[in-house]
Amino acid sequence: MRGLWSVARHTFTQCLRMKVAGVFIILLVLCLAIMPFAMKGDGTLSGRIQTFISYGTSITAILLGLVTIFLATGIIASDVRDKQIFTVATKPLPRWKYIIGRWLGIVMLDAMLLAFSSLAIFGLSQYLRSGDALNNEDRRKVETEVFAARKRLSPEPMEKEVKKRTAARIKKLKEQGQFDSVFEDYKTAAKGDMDYARGLLIQELTKQISKEIQSAGPGKTLKWTFSAIEVKGEQLPAAGNIIRLNRDRGLMRVSAERKVVGKLIYGGPVSINGIEGKVRNLDVDYFDAEFSSEKMQSPSLVGVAEGKKVEVLVEPTIQLSYKAAAAGRVPDNILKSAWQIVGQRAYSTLTRDDPENLPVTLTLSSRLIGPDGKLSVTYGNLAPTSVTILTEDIAVLYRVGNFEMNFFKAVLLMLIQLMFLAGIAVLAGSFLSFPVACLVCFGVLPFSIAREFISDAVSYSDWGFGVQGVLANYIVKLMNIILPDFSSTSPGGYLVDGMIISWDHLASTAVLTLAVRTLIVLLVACIIFQKRELARVQV
Repeated sequence: MRGLWSVARHTFTQCLRMKVAGVFIILLVLCLAIMPFAMKGDGTLSGRIQTFISYGTSITAILLGLVTIFLATGIIASDVRDKQIFTVATKPLPRWKYIIGRWLGIVMLDAMLLAFSSLAIFGLSQYLRSGDALNNEDRRKVETEVFAARKRLSPEPMEKEVKKRTAARIKKLKEQGQFDSVFEDYKTAAKGDMDYARGLLIQELTKQISKEIQSAGPGKTLKWTFSAIEVKGEQLPAAGNIIRLNRDRGLMRVSAERKVVGKLIYGGPVSINGIEGKVRNLDVDYFDAEFSSEKMQSPSLVGVAEGKKVEVLVEPTIQLSYKAAAAGRVPDNILKSAWQIVGQRAYSTLTRDDPENLPVTLTLSSRLIGPDGKLSVTYGNLAPTSVTILTEDIAVLYRVGNFEMNFFKAVLLMLIQLMFLAGIAVLAGSFLSFPVACLVCFGVLPFSIAREFISDAVSYSDWGFGVQGVLANYIVKLMNIILPDFSSTSPGGYLVDGMIISWDHLASTAVLTLAVRTLIVLLVACIIFQKRELARVQV
């Protein structure tokens, strides 16, 4: 393997000396240095950080992808064009080692540049994290929705309830003597096919009932059940200072780090010196805790006074995310609602004034979740019109990891994409001239990024079963097999929303993209280069 690593090291140093690499490195440094201060997002601190992470990872992936294509195709093509390949061909070095060595050298450069840019993105995001939030809700979003690794859990399906109501609706139609006339219309549409007509009728009733179940009129309720919720967040210990104390009312104002206060919730639990109280007020960098008179007389709180330090313990939280749509107009586009969240250990009730058609997140104490992992959620509609909350628009989100490890897995996903792209570029450079090889790679990259969109566009096109339609479908299916889907493995969306990148997802991506697709691409490149006539320059 000495020859292989020699080629890889030579490729690495050669790339660093090339002007194109220097240009992209300078662009990357300038972009990452300017973006944190130029981007404002939606005006909130959380929006600013999310915008920076999204654009930072996207620009890094694009610039590193471009430099990978230019270097991988350019090095091999220039070796053949400038006859430099002859110095390698005369040595006892198999051609496959030359190809793999070139690929390894490019991957080493990508890993170095990616490590640098990732450290920059991580450090700058932490710098932005310490900035001033717009309000306490903004700080809470920064700490619990951005710098987090959460899992999304959908409610239990309502199939049983839909089937039950569908059967009841059919029974009612029969009792009222309307079933035969309704069924006759479907039988006509099915051209006399009884089974098909029955299927159409059940399908239509199922659609109507599903819509009814997900809608609530004024004063009515909607209910969901969530199962298998696992709260793995740890208690967060921190130091605080008492800035105000009212023993008669059992109130204590405590200042603490912003990231600590950002994880507290109004009405939720908080412990001071090991004694549990309730959060009664929240600001950016302090909170008010309330204790009963008995707890204020406990030895742990008797000695506290204004200006003294205390130990703060914050409980982990879960979140309920939903989006509601109104059937009619509502004042100021605000929907009034009442919520009841019931778990095995406790329950919570609250009223809300939330904007319609926009995602809303409720932060709840993890103490609601018992050993059974279940949660019952009831929505009461206080608006003057009917409100719809689709099943796919409501979910429980809970913390299952930390931002640091999630960011590391995101970097590995980006590296996997670059390793595949380097393989494609080496393959193109092994038998094509530099301009043509770049053109081929620039055709592959957009398809991998927009693979799902292109597949949907072809499947829904009006080409039908003609030659164009059949040919397009076969081409898209072939490309789906050969090329990975970069849109599904792009880490920016995970990091922006604070969603977990699972090890299973990372492992499956590595197996399919590296162990299968990249290996096949490099194998084809080695075979082509082995058969290529190097004495004649091909264009």
